[in-house]
Amino acid sequence: PMDDELEVAPKDHSEKRVKKNKRAKRVKPPPGFHRDNNQNNSLMLLETNNGHVEDQFNNDTEDLGPNKVLPHSESSNFKEMKSIDDFTILVDGLAIDHELSDQHRNKYYDLCCSQNSFLHDHLLKSINCKLAAEIITQTVNIAEAIRACNLSTSRADYEIWDKTLKGFELLGMNVGFLRARLNRLMSLAFESEESEVSKRLREVSAEQARAEEEMRSLELKLLRLKETMGRLDSEVESLKVTCNEPRNPKCEKRKRSTYDNLYDNEEVKNAVMKQANDIQANLDPQFPSFIKFMLRSHVTGGFWLGLSRKFCTDNLPKQDTMIVLEDESGSEYDTKYLVEKIGLSAGWRGFSIAHKLVEGDALVFHLVTPSKFKSLYSEAGRSDRMESKRSGL
Repeated sequence: PMDDELEVAPKDHSEKRVKKNKRAKRVKPPPGFHRDNNQNNSLMLLETNNGHVEDQFNNDTEDLGPNKVLPHSESSNFKEMKSIDDFTILVDGLAIDHELSDQHRNKYYDLCCSQNSFLHDHLLKSINCKLAAEIITQTVNIAEAIRACNLSTSRADYEIWDKTLKGFELLGMNVGFLRARLNRLMSLAFESEESEVSKRLREVSAEQARAEEEMRSLELKLLRLKETMGRLDSEVESLKVTCNEPRNPKCEKRKRSTYDNLYDNEEVKNAVMKQANDIQANLDPQFPSFIKFMLRSHVTGGFWLGLSRKFCTDNLPKQDTMIVLEDESGSEYDTKYLVEKIGLSAGWRGFSIAHKLVEGDALVFHLVTPSKFKSLYSEAGRSDRMESKRSGL
């Protein structure tokens, strides 16, 4: 006897296979069919179109379903099927078509066509019809999800699909081709993700390098500004002291002291000059040298030592740099040479105070390296000059 007829209207994509009022028959197995028949534990006959599952990514051309049934030797029964109208899904000898929607039945047929075999053919005998129908339905759902996924699909989705398919595979469902396709798509997605991370790393590294370079530039500017502020502070203090000094003729003359009025008498002047010239004459001539007479501005207040423009142009570096002053005892003092100002700034004050320089002293500067002076000074007539200054006050 035949089962009750079930009206179906499968969707036809490749040819008009559904006629008006056509009813597909669901048949029971013939009398000679037994459950323990080793030829088939379960059979599937599906009614659907011959459509195929589209590629997931543009550069991956593997199809999940062909447009026609391909020859396959593993299942002669499937090979004998000519169209979807000939198929019914059989599990343990029972038709379960009514457990699936037309859409799921059609798409399941496409999957079977892609492998030219019944995907449920080797399900465990202990699986009942309801569970078999659910496995088929979920397999179709996952296949459709794989077809619709893209590079934005999350890692969690891939893992859930793979675990589900692995479970079905353990129950005997032929889903190995879906898992292989899924692994391929996972690799493509994760490679793209790693590529984006690498690109961002390069961008951040370049931005970090630019920030570090800008920071170094700002630190250099800050250092120069600090040096300028130190020089200006000293000059301001000097000017404050000058402004607070009593206004008398003698003081006015001393404020504008020059080389011509450094000494009160010619005898003292000649003694200082002679000793300075003698010191310079005994120096190694292969290294340049010059004599510098100390003015008030050199040894008080701002402690700024202006140098000879010609000597600096001919012998000193062309950019701001540190110049070392070495005294007769071998002690060294770092000073800042400013090209535009043509003189020594930071550090000169310490040298002047350490050697108790006073107005009228003569120093001989001997340039032994491009950035190092040996400084020798003449004390001739110092006691007379100091006594004269005290009496003048």
